[in-house]
Amino acid sequence: MNNLIQTKDVVNKFVPLYAKGESLDIGAGTAKYKEIIERNVTSYKTSDVNDVPGIDYIEDIKNLSFKDGSFDTIFCFQVLEHVDDSKKAVSEIYRSLKGGGVCIATAPFLVPVHSDPGDFGRFTVEGFRSLFEKENFKVLECGPYGGLFTVLGEFIKFLFLNPYKDKKYSRLRRAIFGRLIRLLYFFDRIRFLKTPDFYANVYMVAQK
Repeated sequence: MNNLIQTKDVVNKFVPLYAKGESLDIGAGTAKYKEIIERNVTSYKTSDVNDVPGIDYIEDIKNLSFKDGSFDTIFCFQVLEHVDDSKKAVSEIYRSLKGGGVCIATAPFLVPVHSDPGDFGRFTVEGFRSLFEKENFKVLECGPYGGLFTVLGEFIKFLFLNPYKDKKYSRLRRAIFGRLIRLLYFFDRIRFLKTPDFYANVYMVAQK
């Protein structure tokens, strides 16, 4: 098991290595990785199925409006579980990339259900690799991130500080459970009780 714990760790590791040129962040939402990505590409654009502030294009990942070969890099972080046809989504990513272009993607495995607006699946490392390879991608990097304690942390977060529920949690509640979750992440960072069978998410770097 590697020392990647959260999606931001994946972004920090792989974006400087592989991102370049004209880029698109699909399902970007609030574009929370924008600052990291912009340092490594010549152009950063965002898309989302929802019309949220700061989004450049309102797009359905299963039917992107871009011409074939429009982008050098496409990002797809924690999106494919919300798509009812992930195969079609990956096919559209492939079509929209230039030859030699790269997709950097992540998706959950042992993470609670979180509809946004729907939640349609989970991916093992083998399943995620197969999904991209069947759409003719060459897999450059693929693996798990977030071990046993991250899995526990995610379940605690969704139980007590669910980010998908429109709730205002007390400062005390945030402090208690926030510290507990950070402690669990720390156990994974020092690789305490590491096991290959429990992981929260999967990452992918795939080339057209």
